[in-house]
Amino acid sequence: DGKIYINGKESSRLGQISYMHQEDTLLPWRTAFENAILGLEINGELNAKSRQKVMTLFEDFGLLHTIKKMPSTLSGGMKQRVSFLRSMLTNNQVLLLDEPFASLDAITRIEIRGWLKSILYNHSRTVLLVTHDIEEAIALSNRIIVINGKTNPIFSEIVVGDSVKNHNDIFNKEYVILYKKILSLINKE
Repeated sequence: DGKIYINGKESSRLGQISYMHQEDTLLPWRTAFENAILGLEINGELNAKSRQKVMTLFEDFGLLHTIKKMPSTLSGGMKQRVSFLRSMLTNNQVLLLDEPFASLDAITRIEIRGWLKSILYNHSRTVLLVTHDIEEAIALSNRIIVINGKTNPIFSEIVVGDSVKNHNDIFNKEYVILYKKILSLINKE
């Protein structure tokens, strides 16, 4: 229950927000390219110019070799990249990512996080990332909102400094302090 504001204006259209599920949700009968352009097709925006943009993004996303491949032949990380590309193609400035890396193994998850950071650096969007992974939240976020409780939720906001977020050493003192702080907020009764 609530209201959505985009750029300070109340929005009644959820269509202004791109949504990426936990699972890749690729259609098994469509190629990676055909899956990526699905939103453009639905919105009636598929034309020569948008097809060229798709090709450019396939290259930017490191997916050029997957264009004609079927989802069953792609790795979990590649499927997530195609799903993310589909979300990016809608040109919505707000992306809602619902635990997008939860189904990936630990090593692929770390690799995809680094990839996502570089993509968002080059293709700026506002991202709302829902995650239960504290490490992921610290690595990818500027701000973390911790929600604790079901009946009377408590909200806590934490700003993640660049010195913590961009540091690769999870044993760094600042990182450990932030991790423990978030964990204590989650476990707070």
